[in-house]
Amino acid sequence: MSADHAMAFSGLQAVLGWAAPSVDLIGIAASSPGAQKTLTMTAIDPAQSADEMRREIEVAISIWLGIVLPEKAAEITAMLNDGRSARGTPCSVQPIRSALSWNGACASPADFALFDLISLIAARALEGRVLNRDTPDEGKLVLSGAQQSLYFGKALLRHEPSRVDRKRSTGWWTEVFNVAAVSTPESRNLRVAINVGIRNFGEIHEARLGRNRARYMDVFLPADSALAPRSGRIRCIELATTRRDWWNAGRGQTEKESADRRVLKTILGMSGLEFDEATLGLTPLLGGSVGLYPRFGTVHGDQWAPGGTGVPHPEREEYLAFLDKHLSTAGFTRVRMERIAKRGPKEKLVTVLDNKPSDLKTALSRRFGSNDATLALLQSRPTGAEVFDDAIRAVLGEPHSIIDDVWTFGDGLSLKVQHRPAGPFAQILDPIDESKVTGVPKHLQYKIRDSLRGERDKVAREGMAAYLDRTFQSLPPGWMGLVEMNEALAEDAERDPYLLTYQTIARGKGVAQVRLYDPEGDQNLDSASFEHPTSDTDSFAYQNAILDLFRSAGVSPVKNQDLRLAAWWVINLNGKSGEQQAGAKGGFCTPIYIECDQGAISVCLMGHNDDPIRCSYPEAVRLIATGEVANLKFKKADEQSTRIAQFLAQATPRDGKRTVLFVEATNIRTAVPGFRNSGHFAFDRLQLGNVGGAAPVREIFPSDGLSIVRITDEPVKAPCYWVEQSVQGTTAGIFKEPNATRTYWVSRGLPTPLQLSAGMANKQSRHEQGARQYKHRRFPSLSEVTVVVKSEHDDMLELVTLTRAMMQCHIATDEKTILPFPLHEGLLLSGAAR
Repeated sequence: MSADHAMAFSGLQAVLGWAAPSVDLIGIAASSPGAQKTLTMTAIDPAQSADEMRREIEVAISIWLGIVLPEKAAEITAMLNDGRSARGTPCSVQPIRSALSWNGACASPADFALFDLISLIAARALEGRVLNRDTPDEGKLVLSGAQQSLYFGKALLRHEPSRVDRKRSTGWWTEVFNVAAVSTPESRNLRVAINVGIRNFGEIHEARLGRNRARYMDVFLPADSALAPRSGRIRCIELATTRRDWWNAGRGQTEKESADRRVLKTILGMSGLEFDEATLGLTPLLGGSVGLYPRFGTVHGDQWAPGGTGVPHPEREEYLAFLDKHLSTAGFTRVRMERIAKRGPKEKLVTVLDNKPSDLKTALSRRFGSNDATLALLQSRPTGAEVFDDAIRAVLGEPHSIIDDVWTFGDGLSLKVQHRPAGPFAQILDPIDESKVTGVPKHLQYKIRDSLRGERDKVAREGMAAYLDRTFQSLPPGWMGLVEMNEALAEDAERDPYLLTYQTIARGKGVAQVRLYDPEGDQNLDSASFEHPTSDTDSFAYQNAILDLFRSAGVSPVKNQDLRLAAWWVINLNGKSGEQQAGAKGGFCTPIYIECDQGAISVCLMGHNDDPIRCSYPEAVRLIATGEVANLKFKKADEQSTRIAQFLAQATPRDGKRTVLFVEATNIRTAVPGFRNSGHFAFDRLQLGNVGGAAPVREIFPSDGLSIVRITDEPVKAPCYWVEQSVQGTTAGIFKEPNATRTYWVSRGLPTPLQLSAGMANKQSRHEQGARQYKHRRFPSLSEVTVVVKSEHDDMLELVTLTRAMMQCHIATDEKTILPFPLHEGLLLSGAAR
């Protein structure tokens, strides 16, 4: 039997959780290099024989294929019945070697499947254990369904979720324990990192179904007693619901529904749970031991979090005791750390801007010199100009004078502020001519559509550029444009001007921000009672957008510095997939070197001939957006890594100046193996270009005056922590293991809004009743910081303290910003590649 190789495994994890709950891994893989790729599943269950697990898997595969390929159901059944379920041996036992190698800096397993095994051992030790015993929120932890990778860990959720009632609606919440195996420098053993969070559920309004973003639901599903008679387990499986499914259901077009929806309907039907076609996936369904809960999320615009967003201090201690008790039975022991006392260097190596308008105005003057900075609003909202101007005043203070469109401030700063209609920047694009696809073979239609979109987008960019030339008499390099755009435009991704707006303004040597708004929310602003635009609920969003424009224009958050700050970043974007976003580009990969010296930000990019191009930050935005840099995306892995390493070796100065350079582990380790937790990892000797046994093109030692700090930013795998005898509820700072000398763990601290409410919210148990029961909280996690190379001129704790300080050193930031300056600016340049 043949099937579309690109067919998604939609719903397979659900069927496996229902009929073969021993399966935890699923994917397409080859048994050996060059061999044919096949559907591969991995099951671990000491209580069952290999034959028992094989039979369950075959039944599950038969059910799934019968659902997603109904026209081949008879052929599938015959194939399984006569033993043709796989070529060769259908089921084999794969031993996993437990050996670890140690190079003096980092442990590395001989078999990387050991990470998966350790994650599963720890997760299985927690499965079925009772959480919150003797409280209203008591329940057992259940495992998530099969997944394609366990790199980011295995999740366990409490069943059943807790119910929260309010006047207009009902919601639910539960804890999520994510268990992931990790290796860390200076440890001879592998560990498991456990991150605890809160997941919220409730009824979803169809207006919150986006055209190009699926909504997900968690389905708590017991293994079927007939299909998996010896299991008795419950799995929490994930399924998607889309706007298209909802639209088709409302019109009775069930033949067009997605594979996820067909699988869900089959399982619910066989479980005897009744449902309404029109609201399936949008409304919670509870019946017996089966429960379907649509997830809430701020990314979709959901405003209510029934269980808050974090875990208070009393529960953290309870969870720690819970983990100690149950993980110790599987051979795990808690990693204990000590908090580093708050002692910084006598003199700050880097002085950052204070949160004062005067400091920001000084930074703007330093960036633009005697030239006026230009700040333009491309306006769509009736009150946009007033809100925009008030946001400028909130950020920079009251100007001394306003003559025409020039705002003059007391510090000598002049800012040219212009308001113009948004015009084509905020208008839906024309549809492509589908008649040109008629009669074209199906397998070639996507090429025709891509070509038509490309032509349409080119014409749209030219129209936008011409509009800028007509509307603004002259715009200097580095001008800043804020575009107001109706958020409804995002509903049709193929005709959404969002990306074209950024691309056009970048081509015009400017930097852009887009402020999405809801016209219905603006109706109240047109009333006579609206007198003060600054009372608008999104006025802070305009302030942040203006700050982000300053950042994009190259305004530095550093006031004074005794050393150079630098960063390496690799932009690596995958190609187009799924529904096409207007203006979206294909795959893109290019390295970046970025530095801040004497308060000025500069960037080095790789040209088409691999020559370094040194430029300002806004110029880097333009070069990347227009494709005037090397694109290594489609090069072979070894060639890609070698050329990136050669560029970084060439771009990074060798002048001996005291420099601290930041990298992020998951971003850089493919290109530079020395940052990978493996046999290549070593302290105080970083080799660049040593790929495939080749000699390194550059080696960096402590004598070079360059310290390199590696940050690991993987939020899902970041371990949560608890500090004994804490009176704050949340303790921030720097931690390390007693015997570690180069590896530290850093908590950035709470965002300001949470700091204000942390006094009580973090100390009161959520099991107690009262108004503060579900206040927004945060269960803080730790980020690993490793000093890979320590310059002879630097102190270890000074470097880590500086790293933590730079995590909070940004012109514009939010609570998700964890990377230090200027590494964070390298990450943001990835947006220009879109």
